[in-house]
Amino acid sequence: MKCADAVARLQTAQDQFALRYYEWSMTQAEQELARGLVNVQRVSSSTVFLFLDFIGNCSASEARSLVMGNVKRFNSRGLQLAGHSVTSQESSIQSKFKGYFREEVLVGGQKLISARVPSREMEIHERHRLGQDSLIIKKTELKKLLKQSLAPQLGKPEAIAGSGLRYCQSFGPWYLITSLDLSGTAQLYYSQILSARSVVDSCPTYLQGGISPLSWWGIQPETAFDLIQQSGLPAVAEFVREMVHHFAVSLPPLLVGLEHGIPAALEDC
Repeated sequence: MKCADAVARLQTAQDQFALRYYEWSMTQAEQELARGLVNVQRVSSSTVFLFLDFIGNCSASEARSLVMGNVKRFNSRGLQLAGHSVTSQESSIQSKFKGYFREEVLVGGQKLISARVPSREMEIHERHRLGQDSLIIKKTELKKLLKQSLAPQLGKPEAIAGSGLRYCQSFGPWYLITSLDLSGTAQLYYSQILSARSVVDSCPTYLQGGISPLSWWGIQPETAFDLIQQSGLPAVAEFVREMVHHFAVSLPPLLVGLEHGIPAALEDC
């Protein structure tokens, strides 16, 4: 089988899963709102902290509109298949949030537009400046903690180039690939892909990509940490462990009845 044939064969299953994943994400976002966004607050990220500052000045209805509208935007195919649409209230609060990224400051008597810095981020930078903690984290230590935390459920990571970690779990004919990247511009990127094959190559035989907590909670499309402090490394590893487990437990019902018949090796890859 060639790559083009494999990709074409996946279309029906992709649509079925897209709808299920969209509906599941909407439920996850509702539940996280009901919990008071306690898990969202565990992600040390400038964007997350900005989001939390923003909704701190919003009504419960506005916060819900922002989150649910984001889930819809992050899952456009599922949204379409469900026959839903982004409401005017969801669009309005999204526009306000985008505007919140900038603020007007007075410098030398002149009004200038500057990037807004979240209050919690300023506190973290102040702790770093005073030597109370450090934003220059030991990535080898974080990697070790992640491996230890994930070992009971994922086993040993695959051998890959670079400083990241990659794991592969099988769910019937499907593979859940977990990637933890410690080498990018952020301190840690956490994402998962559902694929018809366990290999990652030039043929995208993906059932769903971009799976991560901040996406299914309707915060931002990817889950990236850029404000981890050295003292917070164990907490980050525990968060990742909990979220990997949560999605693995949630996944089997989402895959019921989905098959593909695509071989592991393709003729042109």
